[in-house]
Amino acid sequence: MSSDRNILDVRKSLSEARISELRRRIVALDSAENFPLLTIFSAGSYARNEASQYSDVDLFFLYDRPSRDYKHSRIAEIKLFSDIVKISEEMGFPELSNDGEYLKILYLDENLAELGGRGDDYQNHFTTRMLLLLESKPLFNDDNYWAAVARVIDSYFRDYGDHASEFRPIFLVNDIQRFWKTLCLNYEHKRNQPEADQEKRIKQKIKNFKLKHSRLLTCFASIAYLSSFPKPMRPEDVIDMISLTPLQRLEYACDNTADLEPLFVTARKQYVWFLEMTALPTDDLYAWFLDDANRSLAFQNAKQFGDTIFEILREVTTLNNYLRSIVL
Repeated sequence: MSSDRNILDVRKSLSEARISELRRRIVALDSAENFPLLTIFSAGSYARNEASQYSDVDLFFLYDRPSRDYKHSRIAEIKLFSDIVKISEEMGFPELSNDGEYLKILYLDENLAELGGRGDDYQNHFTTRMLLLLESKPLFNDDNYWAAVARVIDSYFRDYGDHASEFRPIFLVNDIQRFWKTLCLNYEHKRNQPEADQEKRIKQKIKNFKLKHSRLLTCFASIAYLSSFPKPMRPEDVIDMISLTPLQRLEYACDNTADLEPLFVTARKQYVWFLEMTALPTDDLYAWFLDDANRSLAFQNAKQFGDTIFEILREVTTLNNYLRSIVL
């Protein structure tokens, strides 16, 4: 077995063990029993089976009813969130992102009503919907999780009934592209900081490094997967995609396209190098990025990885005539 396979297997084992324990603890909470219509899912490196011992955990809370039907008190929410923060601390996860910014309940009906609308971005519906489809694992109420997944997919397949024999999920592909471009724009916005603040500058460069690997792979491996189907796609095919990691989606697309196995092996090796680097303790990774030569190497490798993904995507999208829809 190759070394990159070994590294991926180790990350998978760690991710699954930690998520399984987190799930067990959340399901056992008395405070969670009060929310039978709530699903909690993880996103990020744990959902991608790529976590290291230094990875944080990203949690999202989705309620399967309109907000007007929400009957729970704010105190009940506080108890639930407090218990989850305590579990996170007990398990040794880093502090939840942005000082617990995402510890709030979102409503699936509002999410779908805003799909493509002006409120989609700033109310966090867009990010939640994309992460649900592109990198998520259920932690609480599996039935609600899969019901939410099905409803979101149906929204993207709204024309499927009239075009089942020829349907292609262009709407979904477009939204995944929009998500990638939004991530890139958000990164540029966060660069609005004093150039003299070296700590912020280096941290932003590390975020850019991660953007050019894990986020890029999540988005474009999913597009490659969707574009690799020579037959009309069904909603069930997207559900199958959700159960695959981004690397597995890329491998599937390459398996369905002639002569792409060498490119996939190259992409996997490049991505494993990224995983090894981001497995460093936070302070060590910061110190590594302080060095000009190291930063140059990091972004040289990021460019090569992007070039490889582009080559794969060009071949896959050309084969089944998705390229025009992606460009225009």
